[in-house]
Amino acid sequence: MRIRYVSDRKDEIANFNREENLRPFPPNEPGYSTLYGLRQDAETINSIIEARLRRHCGRARTWTKERELFDLICFGIFNNIYAEMAFDHRVAEEQKKRLEEHERLRVGRPLQLAA
Repeated sequence: MRIRYVSDRKDEIANFNREENLRPFPPNEPGYSTLYGLRQDAETINSIIEARLRRHCGRARTWTKERELFDLICFGIFNNIYAEMAFDHRVAEEQKKRLEEHERLRVGRPLQLAA
């Protein structure tokens, strides 16, 4: 049995969101758990894009699809840079703590010279 996964005019009239209610992979399929997790990530990313890029009455800031693609690419680059900076900051903090601990342990010990 084949069922369409995309809505059509009849679905819109009936106020039925086919994409939300039908799943191409049912829960008993082997790949369901992997795909279901990816869907949650995709929904999160979509909601962030909607919140940040589509503030103007629910519409994109740009007029053409090429410019909207440029917005999305810039958004992706920004998110990657932000994630890298957060990672670098976390690593720097961990290194600073390790260095402080090393200095704390080193102070008070006499310098050991190799024979």
